[in-house]
Amino acid sequence: MDHLNIIKLTTIFLFAYNKDNGEEIKAKNLAIGQLLNTELEMYATALFNLATNYDNSFDLVTVDESIFIDLVLNPFIKAVVSFIILRLLDLHIKKFKFYKKLSAVLPINHKLQRSGHFTSLEGEENFKPDMKCYTTIDGIRFDCLLIEVKCPSSTCGDDLLKLSIEMQFILNRFVEHSANNPAVYGVLVYGFICSMYKITLVAPKVYVTMKIRKCFLPRCSEDFHVAINTLSSFSQLRDLVYEQVQLIAANKRKTSDILGWVRKPIMGIKQ
Repeated sequence: MDHLNIIKLTTIFLFAYNKDNGEEIKAKNLAIGQLLNTELEMYATALFNLATNYDNSFDLVTVDESIFIDLVLNPFIKAVVSFIILRLLDLHIKKFKFYKKLSAVLPINHKLQRSGHFTSLEGEENFKPDMKCYTTIDGIRFDCLLIEVKCPSSTCGDDLLKLSIEMQFILNRFVEHSANNPAVYGVLVYGFICSMYKITLVAPKVYVTMKIRKCFLPRCSEDFHVAINTLSSFSQLRDLVYEQVQLIAANKRKTSDILGWVRKPIMGIKQ
């Protein structure tokens, strides 16, 4: 484990230790103290929001889906999506601790934004993922990350079929807007387990969905150490999504070489 990961691990364990001993203020101050450290800002932001949410007197096992998303999942999504890496700057400027002030001078184009819960897909109003992220290219919105959630209190199976169909719709839309070898990513949350999926179009009418990573959401403050892997997983996912957005932007106004490969999903789910 490199030095940075040791710092991350130590920070999170100290945070959980202080939280478990009833020293919530000390734990939050620890997180706040890392907000000016650009390497730890994303982790500190997520931990601070988790601590605030887990202070509430909710039983995470019994809350409904909307509350579960807000309390448990949103701290990770907000921290990762809002944490902008200035790829256009050199390494020294990246390390400048107030680098966010520079984003107005050198903005990142096509950044990700979160929609509200249960918002319809762009171009397909019958499908409403639990959460989604989108970007805007030349005034056109593109959904680019989908999240389906089944909270611990749910008695239903997971939403993998629904997620796969939604991802296929988004993939088709990417191709229709010039992408040649696109991939679409989605997250399936089942209880406290997050599984990340990727769908690609590998041949005419042939779509392949595969699981690429699994991580966990904290069940309680004693579980805050899982935030290291979970934030790393979502951070990697964000970068993969961003790559796809850049490909679409680079190929705009062109015709995709695989436009004839697409097909509508065989099954539909009316919501």
